[in-house]
Amino acid sequence: MKETENSTLYTDETRKYGKCMQTYIVIDDEQKSYILGSREMVDKSGTSTLDTFKDISKDITDYCHENEVNCEMGM
Repeated sequence: MKETENSTLYTDETRKYGKCMQTYIVIDDEQKSYILGSREMVDKSGTSTLDTFKDISKDITDYCHENEVNCEMGM
């Protein structure tokens, strides 16, 4: 994904069973989609949305460090 020059970050929020879920998806210039993660949020505020994205980004980074994988995000 890093070699991709044009990528778009999409977010999708939905309510299921009284819970607010947020999903982050990246689509590259070849229209391939990559789900970065999905989390429950407290509410739909900008702060909650950003905090959720930070948590998902940290999870990806932690996984890469623990497994000695190069997971540089070229965004």
